[in-house]
Amino acid sequence: MTDAFLLEAPREDAPGIIDDLLKRALLAGSSDVHLLPQEQGLLVRIRVDGVLHDLDEIKEGASLKAISRVKVLAGLDVADHQKAQDGRFSFDDVDVRVAVLPTVSGEGLVLRLLRTDSKPPSLTALGLSNAMQMDLERVIARPNGLLLVSGPTGAGKSTTLYAALVDMNRPEVSTVTVEDPVEYRLPRAFQIQVSEKRGLTFPTALRTILRSDPDIVMVGEIRDAVTAKLAIDAALSGHFVLSTLHSDDTIRTLTRLEELGIARYLITTAVSAVLAQRLVRRLCPHCREAYEPVPAERAQLAYEGSLLYRAHGCDECTRGYRGRIGIFELLRMSEEVALAVSREENSEAVAAAGAASGTESLWVDGLRKVEAGLTTISELRRVM
Repeated sequence: MTDAFLLEAPREDAPGIIDDLLKRALLAGSSDVHLLPQEQGLLVRIRVDGVLHDLDEIKEGASLKAISRVKVLAGLDVADHQKAQDGRFSFDDVDVRVAVLPTVSGEGLVLRLLRTDSKPPSLTALGLSNAMQMDLERVIARPNGLLLVSGPTGAGKSTTLYAALVDMNRPEVSTVTVEDPVEYRLPRAFQIQVSEKRGLTFPTALRTILRSDPDIVMVGEIRDAVTAKLAIDAALSGHFVLSTLHSDDTIRTLTRLEELGIARYLITTAVSAVLAQRLVRRLCPHCREAYEPVPAERAQLAYEGSLLYRAHGCDECTRGYRGRIGIFELLRMSEEVALAVSREENSEAVAAAGAASGTESLWVDGLRKVEAGLTTISELRRVM
């Protein structure tokens, strides 16, 4: 992967412009393409390894045609320029999700690229420490319970759920997922795509799922109190449930459940573990540069070694980075944590109980990966 994709120019015709932009974005390993309205046309930006890069510009004369081309492909209203719209189309085995944004400068587009032929990773490939992976494997080996994965949008939560499902999805169990969107294809599993237009929401799908003899249930996201209650009930009635929740860390995830109306005694009974995560860019092993950290970095890292690494850039990477790796924080519902939660103690007390049970913070796990030369301290600061 190189920055060469930044130097090419798209063709002038609308189909050619869009096709070339998508090909260049895919060549760069991009997850999203942004077409941002400007005074003189559209600025094209792509997200690679979680970071946006300027790719090109579409001149004013071709910008309207390019937007209309995407709308036609996605089955959207070409004549309406004032309404936000959502659609999708396929391009070279890639599912392209389209969001039309009516801005003050004109219509903009965001295209999310989902590779339909990609396979979910294993737990080992996520970047978990050996001890954390063993703890997580013990959690998902249970016949029932609730595993929550938390973090902001784009933190790789769904990928982690699928890595766990790959480990759990044995021939003797029934697995059902409800997602928006379905990101990977899983053998021997019923996979349901949420559709608001058809009235198929997370709660309605989950109610149906629980009547369909599942052993393992994956709910793409807990967005509301109804879904949270259904997930808790499913975990308490003999199913193993996996889901995601937007929150900053493991302790705030438990707090968020309480805010959604789940009683603390149900949280301690149903929740097996919470895994918080972020994604950091991985240093390119071909061109990373060793350097001697300054005293401030040594103090922050409590680092006694002589060298750390920083990004440089070469033909094998994008500006010194290649791919991403997770940083994690795993909170198991140990006796100490359950007792602190059930006593309605504050977040600090619950965090202390977690630390006593072996929980390490996201920052500590990130620093460990900095010291191992897998990422940089600047990258860790960016995501934290």
